[in-house]
Amino acid sequence: MEMRFDKDIDGLFTKFQKGINLLKNDDRLFRGTLYMSVKDVNPNDRHDVLSEFQKKFQKLLTINRDRNFLTEMYSGNLKINCSPPLGTLGYHDSVRHARQLIEKLVSDPDLSRGFKSGSSFHDCIRLVLAKISILDWTAVDESSQRLEMNELHRKLPGAIRTGCLIPVEAQSKNENLPRSLKDPLLYDKSALCLLDLQQLSRDYPYFSENWASVNQEVPLDDMDDEDVDFGPTCFQANVDTSSIHDTLHSLFQRYLALISKGPLQ
Repeated sequence: MEMRFDKDIDGLFTKFQKGINLLKNDDRLFRGTLYMSVKDVNPNDRHDVLSEFQKKFQKLLTINRDRNFLTEMYSGNLKINCSPPLGTLGYHDSVRHARQLIEKLVSDPDLSRGFKSGSSFHDCIRLVLAKISILDWTAVDESSQRLEMNELHRKLPGAIRTGCLIPVEAQSKNENLPRSLKDPLLYDKSALCLLDLQQLSRDYPYFSENWASVNQEVPLDDMDDEDVDFGPTCFQANVDTSSIHDTLHSLFQRYLALISKGPLQ
């Protein structure tokens, strides 16, 4: 961005200001930092450039005291970087400054910022772009809930089969699926619960004998969730899978009981 495009900058701010009423009601949106890099600024002009931007933002905040895009979309977080001409020592310093800012944001301990996974970011940005393309300015959370329900319906068979999220086209395959196709159901480790065979046998004695027999062949406590694969028959309606369903139902009830007590130590 170059300072000679003064009118373009004012126009950009105006569009930002109009946009705050369009996409709303999604806590995942507008939690970042507005980072503005002004290129080809001579070191002697740096103070004047920063002063010019300061005046523009002061004017914006004065006119829009109640609602303005800087506070609504970026929580008031603003960083301005003046980048000297390409090839100078100052240019490389400005690039280093940008890198340090990104590293600081990535390592932010505040888990409420950002996305838990690449797929969650993909789903969110796909929804936002789709709404923009059809000029749908209804609340994002309503569309997000419908999308999540559709995704849950599509991915549920794979979750029942493997305890992980797997591609829809892989759900009906008979062969064992590689770990590369499996994504964890939970990314927040505080919500994970460790269940050992001894504890499960006490809680569900009617399964303990069968589990003990299986444990002699395969040590169940040494098995990761990603290694369990019930196969495609576990979610087919024409196959008798009542025992599998009962087991999964009991384990899920146990999981809910554990997480209601808080993370295990």
